[in-house]
Amino acid sequence: MDGLDIEVYSSGTFAENGDYASYNAIEAMKINDIDLKYHRSTNITESNILEMDLILCATMSHKISVIHMYPELKEKVYTMKEYAEEIDESYDIKDPWGYNLDTFLSCAEEIKRCINKTINKINSINK
Repeated sequence: MDGLDIEVYSSGTFAENGDYASYNAIEAMKINDIDLKYHRSTNITESNILEMDLILCATMSHKISVIHMYPELKEKVYTMKEYAEEIDESYDIKDPWGYNLDTFLSCAEEIKRCINKTINKINSINK
């Protein structure tokens, strides 16, 4: 990531360990040259969250859940939009679950914007 030494992990507050990505998630990511074929979900309780420097959540409800579960991490937890300073009507990334491929693609674009802004922010902090 732009010469940064960053490790990224994914976990969910309500995820079932070992679940596959949905068909539309796989297809949306394939269009973005990302292969989710081997991706498996991990519940946050099975993750290494206590070792993280930054925790980015898709929604405010996820953020609140993480802080409730791990209050000692409060200063490290943000929504993606909040950390990226992506000003919108809310700090939530709209969950595409159960919707069509176009909705997943729209969600992917929203996440991509946040990731790019986050990388730029981290780059500026590390200069």
